[in-house]
Amino acid sequence: MDQLRIGLAGYGNWARLAYVPTLREDGRGRIVASAAATKVTRQRIAEDLGSDVRIYSHFKALLDAGDLDAVLISVPDTVHEAAVLAAISSEIPFFYEPPLSNEPNRTVHVMSRLLGAQQVTQADLELRFVPVVAAAARLLAEGAIGEPQSTLLKCRGIGIPHQESKVVCRMHWLLGTWMHLIWF
Repeated sequence: MDQLRIGLAGYGNWARLAYVPTLREDGRGRIVASAAATKVTRQRIAEDLGSDVRIYSHFKALLDAGDLDAVLISVPDTVHEAAVLAAISSEIPFFYEPPLSNEPNRTVHVMSRLLGAQQVTQADLELRFVPVVAAAARLLAEGAIGEPQSTLLKCRGIGIPHQESKVVCRMHWLLGTWMHLIWF
């Protein structure tokens, strides 16, 4: 099977630290194009991704150029709405991050456009945790998940009132949900 041709709309920390490593690890897609608003970031794209990657100064130009199987949108919050709406119009499948708009009153409009999109769309938050999910799958296969692990938690600091008038330290309060997920 040929690799999917991926475009990156935006090349900030999220694209560099989450999307690029995940795509490289997965191996089913290759980045063929990227867009960034500043000259400095476009230069970084060339340095990081190589001369074979087409570089655009605006996400709209990347979408209009076509020849992509999917686009990963990673732009500042103030541009999310414009990028998502442009991606919908392009009919190229795309992956995007919330918020849908930096103006709460526009969210319903963008959501209705997403619901009518003709292409595959995917909203998500934490691609960078794919290695964590893989490690959890390995532990599950080994039978380690569900069994008590060695954990020592010493709580010192500011107490937080808990629902049954108990006082729980801040660390326990913050980690309680994660520990529950690990043990159960």
